[in-house]
Amino acid sequence: YQTFFGKVRVERTVYQANGDNKAICPMEERAGVIHHNSTPLAAELMAYCSAHMVPSKVEEFCDRFHMMRPCSTVVKNVAGEVGESFEESSDTIAEESREQVKEGREEAKVVARARDWVMVHVRGEGWREAIVGTVRYYKKMNETIEASFVAQMPEYGRAQFERKFDGEIQEALRSIRSGAKAVCLGDGAVSNWEFFDSIPELARAPRCLDFMHACGHLKDAAKALFKGDTKAQDTWFEKYRKILKRDRRGAERAIRSMRYHLSKIPRRQKKRRHEVTKVIRYFTKNLNKMKYRSLRDRGLPIGSGMVESACKTVVQARLKQSGMRWSIPGGQAILNLRAGVLSDERWDIAWSMHLKKNARAAA
Repeated sequence: YQTFFGKVRVERTVYQANGDNKAICPMEERAGVIHHNSTPLAAELMAYCSAHMVPSKVEEFCDRFHMMRPCSTVVKNVAGEVGESFEESSDTIAEESREQVKEGREEAKVVARARDWVMVHVRGEGWREAIVGTVRYYKKMNETIEASFVAQMPEYGRAQFERKFDGEIQEALRSIRSGAKAVCLGDGAVSNWEFFDSIPELARAPRCLDFMHACGHLKDAAKALFKGDTKAQDTWFEKYRKILKRDRRGAERAIRSMRYHLSKIPRRQKKRRHEVTKVIRYFTKNLNKMKYRSLRDRGLPIGSGMVESACKTVVQARLKQSGMRWSIPGGQAILNLRAGVLSDERWDIAWSMHLKKNARAAA
């Protein structure tokens, strides 16, 4: 058996009824032996570490610190099986998690929800979009009480993601009905705002274009406006980044400045003009979602990487390492593990339910 302290060999007794192919081992039942002859603690260690590291690194980690020494194949199989189990029980896990943390969540003054996409290399299909959703509960603007994550490998129609994320949204709506403020965050993708618009209770919640996304476009404009002059680029960008964040009409001022400097770019330099024009259009299209000063005055978060960091934290850090390609089920298993680890209070709940469902009764 694979235990936390290494492999253990024991003689065991098994029982089998006449004509029944199922063999019963009382010792394994009592010990809770599960995946690949592993004790619960050994299996949990392999699954938990797999949320952070590739199987070979989990094997190296265990060996280095003189714990158990599972081979990378066993680690991979355990992670896949646990991740699949989490997927099958995702609705129940989320519901139980929401019940257990409800008391602390009652202190929330602000509820922010966001979603974004990130490209993942799928075997046989190339690069496709995985999607991440997050709901954060704040006691005040920079003090997070709780955060939950939902991540889904590429799918056609996004039905699975919408089902999972809707559960988190509905729980957030209960907090809003109790008096918490709401804000919807996202990048410029139309589908983000269509999703939030489809929820009647969020009709009056302010929409906010993630501040870091806006700054990324502002940086692109600076490079095109002052091509070749890095000092001028940095000076202009820093000035209007602050204006964008602190001035009630910061986006309008940035647009005016871009138009002014655009008029000085020779018409023959079409590529530069096109880049600046593209940013102006982006800002103009999202003007009503860029009222950062007003949102901050109301104690609401403006993103500052909330959306982008969710993608990096949940997906990129684990699924986009050098040379990685994933099957949809394999990638989803790891995303389920990472969401369980990163969502407050969720891992212990998910693992407890997994043990109850998968405790082995057969040899």
